[in-house]
Amino acid sequence: MAKNDYFVIVYKILSYLYECMKAGKVLAPEDIACDSQLFHISQRYWNHIMYELVAREYVIGIYEVETLGMHGFVIGRDAAITMSGMQFLEENSMMHKVKKFLGKGFELSGESSFSEDDLALFMKYRSIECMSIVTNQGKCFSLSKTKYMGDTKDFYVYAAEIRKHHTDEKERVDLLISKLYNYDVKYGR
Repeated sequence: MAKNDYFVIVYKILSYLYECMKAGKVLAPEDIACDSQLFHISQRYWNHIMYELVAREYVIGIYEVETLGMHGFVIGRDAAITMSGMQFLEENSMMHKVKKFLGKGFELSGESSFSEDDLALFMKYRSIECMSIVTNQGKCFSLSKTKYMGDTKDFYVYAAEIRKHHTDEKERVDLLISKLYNYDVKYGR
């Protein structure tokens, strides 16, 4: 299997749309364009893949257009994966092979904010009042403490409990960030 294999591209597009939906993120059409950070393929090849995804109703918000004899697809900001697309991602044996091929190394670049270590460092030292991260896609995430920040001992107890019950680091970080509100810590995007 190659990085520009048909099913690899399909997996990346559907996974990206699914992650955007779960995160409540508005899609940036350039993120799944033929020459994006996810992949670099020809326009013709990309058009064929988009045709299949739309025809099989795995996606919505991607529109087929034809003007002046030219044929292609336009990605709307409302582009999203459908229930059929999610089912295909989860149940199709080829998608499982692609997921295994890409391994843990496949992450949606520029989507992650803080790590667990970042949060632990931020919460441990009261002298760190603000922490910011800029991703490789130019997205900014920040944490800032207010003067009303309370005692953080039970935060570490909560973090240990989360670690026991959740194996996915991104999920753990999301849970921890949502808990920061209780300590008068502001999270910004």
